[in-house]
Amino acid sequence: MFNIDKEQESLQITQEWLRARDVIELYPICKATLWGWAKIGRVTPIKVSSRVTVFSAVEIRNLFKHGINL
Repeated sequence: MFNIDKEQESLQITQEWLRARDVIELYPICKATLWGWAKIGRVTPIKVSSRVTVFSAVEIRNLFKHGINL
């Protein structure tokens, strides 16, 4: 059994992932804009299989929260 202190026990790291179709449903952008941002490094696409790519929900949220500087 592991010895975990209270601070470590209360720390929860969660990561949400969104597919392109989910991003465009949640935010006022089109799929071409999302992939354009990926191309220039504004967002990071994560390829999880040959046909599935996801984006970090936190990264997308922060992009819109802090403003989009084109």
